[in-house]
Order: sequence, then C-alpha cells, then structure tokens
Amino acid sequence: MAKARKRRQAAAKKRTIQSATLTQANSPQSPASTTAMVPQGGQRRRGQSTQAPNMQSLFMPGLVVLGFWGLAFTFTFLSNEPNHVLFGGLSLLMAVGWTASFVLRVRKLLRYRS
Repeated sequence: MAKARKRRQAAAKKRTIQSATLTQANSPQSPASTTAMVPQGGQRRRGQSTQAPNMQSLFMPGLVVLGFWGLAFTFTFLSNEPNHVLFGGLSLLMAVGWTASFVLRVRKLLRYRS
C-alpha cells in the first residue's frame, strides 16, 4: 500500500510542476505579445477545435433528430405494444434533447458565417 501512495504523491508533484511551467511559459513577457497561448509541446487543450464549423457537421445530428422524432411518433401512435406510450415518451425526450443540440449547432454555424 505504501508503494502505491508514493507513486500517487510523485505523480501529483509532477503534475503541479508541469502546471507551474505551463503557466510560466504562457505568461506574456510583454504586453505587446499577442500570440495564442498554447501549452508546451504545441499541444492544444481538449475541446479546442482547429476547424471551422461547416454544413457537413450538421448532417449526422440532423439525421439523428429526424430518426428520434420518427421513433417517437411511431411508438406513440402506430405501435400495438402495451407500453407504447412509455417508449414514445422516452423517444420524445431523446428527440427534444437532440433537437436542442442541433439548434445550438445551427446557431453557432450561422453566427460563425456572419
């Protein structure tokens, strides 16, 4: 058990040292420098995209939205299953969630293009 604790402590120290060097490396030396802050090694943070949003990125989410709305309608009105309302409700929740995500993506694309 002591061996594992030592490894964890060593890893934690290593992380704090790395984060300290990242903040020092990213701090601007002069107010005139307007370079983008990129961590050491030229790696980008997780979640930072280098590509601009485009119409192709809306294709698959759009199909998923249409599919869930179709499932919700089919389960609710066209199914002979005893739990058709339950299945339709779950599909409806998924459809609403994907629709919200799709709308946000479209708004982001339109904002980016203008």
